[in-house]
Amino acid sequence: MFSIAADLAGSNIAPNASPIAKAAPASRPLLRADRFDAAIAHGRAIDRQTAIATAMIHFTAMPLVRPQPYSAEMGTAPAEHNRSAAKVGKRGTRSYRSIMTMRSLFATRFYQGALGNDALLEELDHSCRTLAKDDRAGQTWSKAHGYRGYTSYASLDDLPRRDPVFADLVKALNRHVAAFAKDCAFDLAKPLKLDSLWVNVMKRGGTHSGHIHPHSVVSGTIYVAVPKGSGALKLEDPRLGLFMAAPTRRPDAAEDLQPFVYANPSPGAIFLWESWLRHEVMPSDAKHDRISISFNYR
Repeated sequence: MFSIAADLAGSNIAPNASPIAKAAPASRPLLRADRFDAAIAHGRAIDRQTAIATAMIHFTAMPLVRPQPYSAEMGTAPAEHNRSAAKVGKRGTRSYRSIMTMRSLFATRFYQGALGNDALLEELDHSCRTLAKDDRAGQTWSKAHGYRGYTSYASLDDLPRRDPVFADLVKALNRHVAAFAKDCAFDLAKPLKLDSLWVNVMKRGGTHSGHIHPHSVVSGTIYVAVPKGSGALKLEDPRLGLFMAAPTRRPDAAEDLQPFVYANPSPGAIFLWESWLRHEVMPSDAKHDRISISFNYR
C-alpha cells in the first residue's frame, strides 16, 4: 500500500513521486500545480481516496507559487489606447513582474469638423440674419418661450427648399454625417438623411438648457458667427444619473473621465454627436449675435 507519510518525508520530491514531479527543476521548490499534478498522477496507480488525500497534503504543505520572470510568451502588449503598467519587485533572490491593463469602455463619440468654405459661410450668415428679420412666426415663438434672440425651430421646416444656400449646406453636412456614422460603426441599411434643420440667432445672455434630440440618430450644429464671449457647448456624461456613491473627479483628470466636457466653437466649426447625448448651450456674454444652424439626421 502507498504510504502518505513516506511520500512527505522528502524535502522537495517524494521518493516515489511521479515522472511529472521528478521533471521539475531541482533549483526551486515545486509549484502548487506541479505537486497537485504529481500526487494525482501517482494516485491513479492505487485508489481514488488515497490519491485525493495525497493531492491535498501536497497542495497545502507546499511553498507559495513563485511567479516566473515575464517573457514575450506571456502575451502581447495591450492594444492602442489601452493603459498598461508593470511593477517589478523581489522575492528572495528572484525578480518578478506583474501586468496591469486599463481599458476605456462604452465610448461616446463627439465629432469636430470644419465647413472649409468661407464663401458659403458668408452666404449662410446673410441668410440667417435675413430670416431673423423677416420670419414673424419665428419671432413670436421665440418671444413667447423666452428665447433671447431668434430661432426658426418652430416656424420653418423647409429651409433647404426655401433657400439654395441651405441646400448647399446640406450637401456638405451629408459628407460629415456619413463620416461620423462610419466611425460610430452604425449598422445601417441606408445612409442617414436630414430630418430637420433650423437657425439660431442668440443675443447676449442667451442660453439653451440641457436637452436631447428624440427620434433622431445624429444631431449637430454648424457655427456661422461666433463673437468673443459666445457660450460653449456643454456635453454631459450619459451615465451621470447612475454614479450613485462615485466620488467626484479631480480637476486634472483626463477629459474622458470628466462628467462634463465643454466644446468651444469657432466660425465654420461642425459639431456632431449621437442624439441621445444630453447637452446645453452656456450663456453668451458676447456683444454681438452668436449664429448657428442646428440639425437632426435619422
